[in-house]
Amino acid sequence: MLILLVPLVLIVAVLALGIHLPNKRFARLLTLPTHRYAPLVAGLVTGAAVWYVWGSLRAVAPVHDEASYLLQARTFASFHWAMPAPPLPEFFEQYHALVTPVYASKYPPGHGLLLVPGIWLSLPGLTPVLLSVLAGALLFMLVRRVANGWVAVLTFVLWLSTIGNLRWRGSYLSETTTSALWLLGWWALLEWRERRANRWLVVLAGCVAWMAITRPFTAVAYAIPVGIVVIADVVKRRSWRELVRPILVALAIVAILPLANKETLGNWRTAPYETYTATYLPWDHLGFGVTDTPAQRPLPPDMQQFSAQFISVHAGHTLNRLPSIYLIRWRAILADAFHGWRIPLALFALIGFSVLGIEGWLAVASALLLTGVYLLYASIPNWTVYYLEIFPVIPFLVALGIWTVAAALVTPRLHVGPRLVREEGPRQAFAIALVVLMVLWPGGYEVHFGRRVEAAVQAYHGSFRQRLAALPDRREIIFVRYAPWHSVHQSLIANEPNLATAKRWFVYDRGEDNQRLAALAPDREPFLFDENSGTFVQLKRTLARR
Repeated sequence: MLILLVPLVLIVAVLALGIHLPNKRFARLLTLPTHRYAPLVAGLVTGAAVWYVWGSLRAVAPVHDEASYLLQARTFASFHWAMPAPPLPEFFEQYHALVTPVYASKYPPGHGLLLVPGIWLSLPGLTPVLLSVLAGALLFMLVRRVANGWVAVLTFVLWLSTIGNLRWRGSYLSETTTSALWLLGWWALLEWRERRANRWLVVLAGCVAWMAITRPFTAVAYAIPVGIVVIADVVKRRSWRELVRPILVALAIVAILPLANKETLGNWRTAPYETYTATYLPWDHLGFGVTDTPAQRPLPPDMQQFSAQFISVHAGHTLNRLPSIYLIRWRAILADAFHGWRIPLALFALIGFSVLGIEGWLAVASALLLTGVYLLYASIPNWTVYYLEIFPVIPFLVALGIWTVAAALVTPRLHVGPRLVREEGPRQAFAIALVVLMVLWPGGYEVHFGRRVEAAVQAYHGSFRQRLAALPDRREIIFVRYAPWHSVHQSLIANEPNLATAKRWFVYDRGEDNQRLAALAPDREPFLFDENSGTFVQLKRTLARR
């Protein structure tokens, strides 16, 4: 908390005591946030920070969902919607992926399609980083538009350095797509209302539609408040024709979903997500409580343990507990935004509410609605990635609160309201610039800490890759035997979509049954990876002895 006392004292010294700026040249420096290229700088800084934390554009996929999205993107990159089912699918079972009747990710196609350019360039992390660049630039532009340049700078610094934001942005998860679309849609809405150019309404419709084929729940939460604003405006001006092109564009994008269903499973009404759930995780459903419907396929031991853990989560997700669940989830979001030295910033966030304009209230309403919509689905509280789209709201409130305090110290009788934050005075800007400089130090530490956290998350897969590098350079089958202490949240079973050309197959160890798979691929050397000892054993000699 001591770290915040220094900038607060500086604000009082600069504003209340009437300290003047050193010279006019220094005053011109304070106008840098209004420069046309300032958003570009914010975007590039965001991309650099995410890249640094992630460590590489070829980073491993430690989370089950990430591995599934990579499978999907690599399938799309080969100009297929799905690949043929592997031989003996029980060996190839993978979290969040179908292995029969086809080999395909269970997820909607929106995010996977955007990952394809990075796959073609052998840089799978390229698209998430570029989406973060876009998100950082758009956030800066939006805040500068509805408030002012220095509020935008402070919002950006507080948002970027949040540990949760850094952790989830450096990933292959689909929220990196929807969070960028969320901000782009808001910008399009503001442009449309100001300029009345129909192309911006088309952009907004495209953002909502692409969210729908990426994360449908997120699209619903976003579309409701935005749709109310658009429809109210159209009704007021009786300009219904403005909706024709946006609706046609949205329908064209949403039509990708039934097309993907048809090309994947042969029926446009059958979604891979629903098929996977019914096949493996019948308990993983919308609503409350659990069902006693059994899985249609036998689950490997680690998937059985995974199911047991999350069945208990769904069992506790009941209608009467919704208010407490809602508060618990918001507590996790706020704990990330106000941890450690950030705790006193919560006071400024409360002050920020007093100067919110209509745009700010739209952002707050969308945040409350997004977390409310996800109450239909059971999840663990610390899985805050579901709310990555609304992470900028809290830093924005904090920055507004700090600016309000600064403005009140300059002119104590100034009316507090939305107009307050649009009136940029040099002394307020100087004070906030000092606050930004003071926040950069702990914020930079959080970026370094985020890299250490990410390195720890990737260490398991990184160690496995290092051991793999010592194997002979030839086509292989790696039978994975997990240790008794194995974490069910880490999996080594993830393969290239084209198994015929893949250098290695990573499959479950099934004991004596391994010989069946080895016999189907005589051109591949079979190895057993024993997780407990961390060693590889060539199975050909073992099989010969048998």
